Amino acid sequence: MVWMLRLAATTGILIPALKHRGVYGGLCWTVERGQLARQHNNTNLLALPANDVSLELAVDIVYAWLTAPFAPEEPYLTRFIKTVRYEQEAGITPLS
Repeated sequence: MVWMLRLAATTGILIPALKHRGVYGGLCWTVERGQLARQHNNTNLLALPANDVSLELAVDIVYAWLTAPFAPEEPYLTRFIKTVRYEQEAGITPLS
């Protein structure tokens, strides 16, 4: 599942969303940040700060984010696995 947000108060929405198991979000304001959020962190939620990102730039960031694959190599894979294990051990509930 993939989510995208473009709001003025992205951090205010991002914080509660990230408290659910399986939600991995990235706040991105450049094309490079969008691409790296996917490649390095396997994000499935993209938050775009509407006050800082034009609609045209937002489209470019979304495209870069959607087309970038997760890089299942060190250190990214190990970090992602640790995150998933932590969520399970901590009993964090999935977003439904």
